[in-house]
Amino acid sequence: MKNDPSRGPGTEDLRRILGKFAPEYDPKPKPPPPDSKKPDKQTKVGGAGKAHPKINSKEQADEDADEEDRKKKANTPEPEKPVDRTVVKITNLAWDREKISIGGTAFLTMDVAIPPEHAHATKITCALEQQMPSGSWKAVTAHFEPCNAKDGKAKCELTIPEPLKKEDGSAPQRPFFRPIAKHAYSKEVQGPRIEVVLGDAASPYDSVIFYAPARQEYLCSDTEEEYKSLLREIDLMNSLQGLTRKALEE
Repeated sequence: MKNDPSRGPGTEDLRRILGKFAPEYDPKPKPPPPDSKKPDKQTKVGGAGKAHPKINSKEQADEDADEEDRKKKANTPEPEKPVDRTVVKITNLAWDREKISIGGTAFLTMDVAIPPEHAHATKITCALEQQMPSGSWKAVTAHFEPCNAKDGKAKCELTIPEPLKKEDGSAPQRPFFRPIAKHAYSKEVQGPRIEVVLGDAASPYDSVIFYAPARQEYLCSDTEEEYKSLLREIDLMNSLQGLTRKALEE
């Protein structure tokens, strides 16, 4: 219904006039302006209109534990592969003679098969055992020279030690030794036993070692026959001493 101009301004006109000159007297309240600082609860960064999913605290704890496990595994080095200690084969371990004498020098020969991945490792370790009266074998301390495999072969030198005594303190009449050879990547290999020759009144000869200072070399005679043959050569050399000087003087 329109206002009658003859009756003066109506209610709507009065409200419009008062709202224009005195907004605080506007009887009709206006909605407050939206706060630009407060984000919309229904707005999510990266996608409008999507609310944040609510995460269960137990699920979050499980995810954190899984992430921690992944970090630990990433920082943990892989375990080393087990080393095969049987890839190197030692065969045909043998003595270079039939008998050995105390204090004498003997040699052990053997065949050594080393695969290419261990070609840098050539050292052979040897040991010595003595057979006791009960039949058991006991380790004997013996000096071995450094030994290395070459071209599938190895030859180890050792000095024969004094045999172990029996339980009553007496020396064994016929002691026997056997060698043990080992490579870092092989099993222990036992060689054949050998008799140790002992000196007695009937055969006082043990061994004789000659030394050449100029060459720094040793010559060992393990048998009396070898020593006697060397004596003949030594006597001949002694008889020739001074003859060269005498010939020059003449």
